[in-house]
Amino acid sequence: MIVNHNISAIKALRSNEKAEKSLEKASGKLQSGLQIRSAMDDSANLGISEKMRAQIRGLAQAGRNIQDGISLVQTADGALGSINDPNLQRMRALAVQAANGTLTDDDRQRIQEEMEQVKDHLHTIFRDSEYNTHKIFTQFPPQRQETDIYPSPGVLQGDTILSDSGLGVTTGENQTMTFKLDGVSYSISLDAVDHTPPQLLDEINQKLHDAGTDVTAFYSGKNIAFNSPTKVIDGFGGDMMEINNPYTSILYDMAKHGEISGAAASSYKSYSGGVMTTITTGTNDTLTFTVDGVDTSVTLAQGTYNQADLLTEINQQLTDKNSNVTASYVGNRLQLMHNISGAGHTLTNVGGNGYQDLFLEYTTLQEWIVPGAYTTAGITGNKDLSAGVSIVAGDNDQLTFSVDGSSHTINLQPGNNRSVSDIVDDLNSEFSSAVLPLTAASSSGRLTISYNAPGNHTVNQFSGSACADLLYGIGSPTVQPGDYKYIEGDSTPLPNGYATVTAVTDISGGATVVTGKNDTFSFHLDGVDQTIVVSAGNYTASGLVSEINSKLTGLNVGASLLYGTYLTFTNAHEGGGITQFPYSLDSFSGNGYDAFMKATIPIPVPGVESKAYVEGRANLASGLEVTAANNTLQFQVNGADVSITLADGTYNQAGLLNAINNILVIDHVGVTASYSGNYLKLTATSSGNFNISNFTGNAVDSLLRTKDYVGWVSYSYPSATDAYVDGRKVLASGADINEDVNDTLTFAMNGTMQSITLPGRNYDADGLLAAVNQQLTAAALPVTASYNAKQQLRLTYSPGMNGSFVIDQVGGNASYTLFYPGPLRTVTNEYDAEPMKSVTTLKIQIGANAGMSINSGIPIYMNERTVGVKNVDVSTQAGAEAAINTIDQAIKKVSEKRAEMGSLQNALEYTRNNVVNYEEQLTKAESNIRDTEIAQEMVEQVKSSILLQASSAMLVHANQNPQSVLQLLQ
Repeated sequence: MIVNHNISAIKALRSNEKAEKSLEKASGKLQSGLQIRSAMDDSANLGISEKMRAQIRGLAQAGRNIQDGISLVQTADGALGSINDPNLQRMRALAVQAANGTLTDDDRQRIQEEMEQVKDHLHTIFRDSEYNTHKIFTQFPPQRQETDIYPSPGVLQGDTILSDSGLGVTTGENQTMTFKLDGVSYSISLDAVDHTPPQLLDEINQKLHDAGTDVTAFYSGKNIAFNSPTKVIDGFGGDMMEINNPYTSILYDMAKHGEISGAAASSYKSYSGGVMTTITTGTNDTLTFTVDGVDTSVTLAQGTYNQADLLTEINQQLTDKNSNVTASYVGNRLQLMHNISGAGHTLTNVGGNGYQDLFLEYTTLQEWIVPGAYTTAGITGNKDLSAGVSIVAGDNDQLTFSVDGSSHTINLQPGNNRSVSDIVDDLNSEFSSAVLPLTAASSSGRLTISYNAPGNHTVNQFSGSACADLLYGIGSPTVQPGDYKYIEGDSTPLPNGYATVTAVTDISGGATVVTGKNDTFSFHLDGVDQTIVVSAGNYTASGLVSEINSKLTGLNVGASLLYGTYLTFTNAHEGGGITQFPYSLDSFSGNGYDAFMKATIPIPVPGVESKAYVEGRANLASGLEVTAANNTLQFQVNGADVSITLADGTYNQAGLLNAINNILVIDHVGVTASYSGNYLKLTATSSGNFNISNFTGNAVDSLLRTKDYVGWVSYSYPSATDAYVDGRKVLASGADINEDVNDTLTFAMNGTMQSITLPGRNYDADGLLAAVNQQLTAAALPVTASYNAKQQLRLTYSPGMNGSFVIDQVGGNASYTLFYPGPLRTVTNEYDAEPMKSVTTLKIQIGANAGMSINSGIPIYMNERTVGVKNVDVSTQAGAEAAINTIDQAIKKVSEKRAEMGSLQNALEYTRNNVVNYEEQLTKAESNIRDTEIAQEMVEQVKSSILLQASSAMLVHANQNPQSVLQLLQ
């Protein structure tokens, strides 16, 4: 037994302390209801629990934040609602009232006064609406900028040069001009005459006055300018604006008219008169053609078709093949047309086994009938000798000519004013003396010389000193002045052609120049009289030209031959007709001019001797089988009836010819038969005025005629020339476009007005072009924008269909910015100092953590300027009409912003519900970690209490053990 250490008591004490602590812990949990009262209870879960508690409390606050945000958005929505109704709605009602034509200007002024009051109320709403001192609408101090951007009444400068030479007006070419004043259309039409510069100006002003305009025209430099003191002038159109060289306008040449035609193939066959067409499979059912270089074929169903049904069947097959081709009838002829018009879309090579029956005419080919000829050689002079002619010995008394290739010369008797009958008698006497088979006569005062008998003879090569006086007439050489033209889009005239004078005299056979008789040419060159004298001699045509050019040395003119036949003089300088090109060539005279340029030389007629013949079209290469159905051929020879009846039988080619000739010989018809190739030919046995014609009889088809396909496919080839209009403003630096100020461009496509509206901003050249094209595309217009060589805007109209097209009448409030060099009015543009930029919207914290926020979009960037109603003016009817559209846009903008606020409010409501649910679930999770389990802790308490009682009893018992030792010692 141990006395110094009571080990049992120590153990009992430790167990007692442990049980006491366990009981205390269980009692504490039951008293607090917490599983974790301090870090010693469960340090890990304590950290998790504390994090969850932070989230739960954050979510609770986020829910309250969201409710505040909903209140903010509802406040903004209410402010927007009061802007729309009643304010903007009242403004619109006032604008509609002011647009009524029954009101006076005073009435509209009263309406405008109320409109200003509504604007003031709007301003108050925009300025004072707030939530918890936060402004609902952004309010920046307005800034102002003055820019020259708005079209203004005043002077519009033209660019065609007119002050020097005036204008020649031609009907349908440069006669009519249409234009607009403040959007109202007007038209003037000038008289189709040549105008001097003063006459042109007077007529333009008279026409402008008669049209009821306040526009006046005047010369500004070399150009005409228009001035309207009250209205903007634009929208130019009409043939006066057309780029139509050499015709020019009084203002601009700016619109190029276009033509587009599509490819087509038309049949020679006519489908008129109820023609039926039979299609047989494998025989004539296939049609082939090439579309845009791709070979295509269609196959028709077998059957017999009338005109309409055939077209339906062809189009059905074309559609099934996606051929891009449509069939139709044009003037009862079948036509295949490419569905896409313009250059590059081709339709060619129509063929197939159905080609002949569908496109060609199946018809009877008749015999060719050629009558015999028997004419007399001779010449008829061009000069009227009714007034007589003087013959001077050694001067004009000799006439040289050729008869059947043999040259002869005769001399006429001299005498003053000899009559045509005297000349005829003199010539006949000379012909008789020289034993020439010629006869002279007169016809209507003109000398004739004829061979004495018809046949293959010639009387020609007339020359000699008397030739011109007896035979040559007087013609009118062609005088072509130099001209000028304008290149598209350029107002500077350019030379266009040289001044020329071209003879009517044929000198291809050479010429003889006689001093004092035909050696002098006089003319006006650039307004100055000039004369040259050529040397006497016999010249070839080119030799005479060389001689003339040698005499023209030092003068700005040259001679040449046209077609190697006609003498032509040409000014060395191109151009004419205006002061910039003072070049001319005219007023020719002189005996050389009369002889080599004015004289009209008669053409000798050779004698002709030929035999009449008839050539058939029936192919007799295999001969002919003759029966009672094809044995008789009837015709006429010089009006006398002839009949051939062949015996029945089978004839080869030679036998058939012998049979026919035997009958012709026996009957003394004067006709013989032969073959031309495999065709029967009947020829007269003698030359002269012989005629074989009027073939009939049952053998006419067998011997002379045949049936065959004739004709061809007529192809129409595609083409396209652009229709475009060029501006007169150089846009190399771009343009400043402002909304509702200079953002609208209008134009007419074949007379139909169109418009585009550009977004307001400052554009460079490329950006401006892109914006115009974007708006043209958005409007689905077949128009593209580009720059011409001068960096001026060009609008090109490409409709993609056949026809004639024009784009013109360009106008709109952007017309002076983008198109015309018209005056621009200074406009004060009011804008916000910091639009959109620097606006910090209020954020709503919708979660327990950083970054969990949403932009409220408040303050809203909106005021009277941004919605567009600040400058609404209904004091005029036009202003009231414009105001309706402006206010409609303002209502739309406000409604769109209200829709945004409504969407935001819904989003906040949904978010708040989510936050509440999240808080509830997270609280439940945190409770599972931190809250005590009562039943479990009560069990633990009872257990600890029993253990404490047991350990206390054992401690008492252990403390009693030393007492037993003491008792032993006693």
